[in-house]
Amino acid sequence: MTTRWGSVPLDAYEWREWDGEAAVFVHATGDTHALSADASALLAAMRNRLELELPASEWLALALEAGASDEGYEDVLMQGLETIGLVRPTTP
Repeated sequence: MTTRWGSVPLDAYEWREWDGEAAVFVHATGDTHALSADASALLAAMRNRLELELPASEWLALALEAGASDEGYEDVLMQGLETIGLVRPTTP
């Protein structure tokens, strides 16, 4: 079964974006994280579609307006965003 992913509520973190990259402050942990351009695009796509819960590959395709690149790349991005508290796996 493919894991589906959704965004945490927007009020769970503060988001600042510039030049295709972003920094986020996560309220629950008090930590600030710099995001790569791809992770920033992925999170932006999820912020704009809070009602969706999609597989990682579909989120990456929406974010980058292209198919997934390296196999497993989207899972690495999602797991990184999950680790810092910005996305959550959901059940289908």
